[in-house]
Amino acid sequence: MGGLNLKFETTADSLVPRLMTREFMLLCTATALGYAHHALLTPILPLFIKKQGGTASLVGLVTAAFSVTSFVLRPFIGRAVDNWSSKGMMLLGTLVLGLCSLGYLVYDAVLLFIVRAIHGIGWAAYNTGSKVLVSATAPTERRGEAAGYYSMSQSVATALVPAIALWLLALVNFSGVFIVSAATGFLATAATLAMATKQEARASRSKESFWDNLIERSVLMPSTLEFLTKITQPASAIFIPLYAVNRGIAVDSLPYYYLAYGLVGIGARGVLGRLSDRIGRYWTITSGTTMSVAALVLTSQASDIVFLALGGLLFGLATAAFAPSVMALAIDRAPRDRLGSAMATYSMAFQLAQGAGGLLGGLLIDTLGYQAMYLIMTLPPLAAQLIVVRNGNTLNKVQVSF
Repeated sequence: MGGLNLKFETTADSLVPRLMTREFMLLCTATALGYAHHALLTPILPLFIKKQGGTASLVGLVTAAFSVTSFVLRPFIGRAVDNWSSKGMMLLGTLVLGLCSLGYLVYDAVLLFIVRAIHGIGWAAYNTGSKVLVSATAPTERRGEAAGYYSMSQSVATALVPAIALWLLALVNFSGVFIVSAATGFLATAATLAMATKQEARASRSKESFWDNLIERSVLMPSTLEFLTKITQPASAIFIPLYAVNRGIAVDSLPYYYLAYGLVGIGARGVLGRLSDRIGRYWTITSGTTMSVAALVLTSQASDIVFLALGGLLFGLATAAFAPSVMALAIDRAPRDRLGSAMATYSMAFQLAQGAGGLLGGLLIDTLGYQAMYLIMTLPPLAAQLIVVRNGNTLNKVQVSF
């Protein structure tokens, strides 16, 4: 069985390269601002469309416009990063984020659809560029820890900002929220611009054209793990209020669930990411998939807020364990001159998992019920566990490909 014959190496803390450099902290700041920008719009745009007389179908089309362009164009953006600059791509992406928020100030159904599609391209550029910069700014020995803090900066915004957006809506109306969202995008641009520019390896143009090998094969295994571990997220977030009603759990008690899920997940990411650097990706990923299965089983049996919140706590810990480790694993395996393509391939798995998880969860609920859905959702993390076990020995070595 993979992962049993391990060799542990210890390094004096004084000899470990510094992680919290100016560039890395600016990257985390820009990441938090970019995700805050996204989280401000998430609950507001559907309400805005409805107020303008738009239908639920229009909301769905607008949502799809963002997701489709962000997903389909990501491999091309990854290749552009390899041939140009990760910082430059992130700068362009954040500028597009800010400008698109200003585009929502004028309502027209066709214009809204176009702006949202462009917004998806900007998000893909920002997201891909920032992931490549994690590798550029983090020491090889501390990739897992760096991925933990990077994902923590995302999680803080995702967990806290939607509530702030609704509070702002009552104070400054839709236009005010769009302007604040634009400001966060431009602040992310400023933080990115302040980062020192480093020499980046370039993909060899003599060996392949721009169109060749847009999907980076070296990260297909981490991308598969990302898909299998993240496909359960809609079950742990989107369907929870509906499940609570189904089980007779008071909706006004759900903040306890989301606090347990969010705060534990945020607080543990840096620690567990650092642990993956010390003991190997194998153990942190397998502990995460194990806790994910336990969380899904516990949630399927929850009949009160206490057990539901315990399920949320396990979900948060599971995500904190496998998310930084899987991202660090993708960076470990990616060739230096193809980091853009690698991170684009890797990040596509998350978007695909979110869409597939929501669709699959809804179908299972409609056909078999909520409890069966949660139990069936244990299969993807179990499949991820099998992949990790089969590749255990290779996961515990940081593969420096540059």
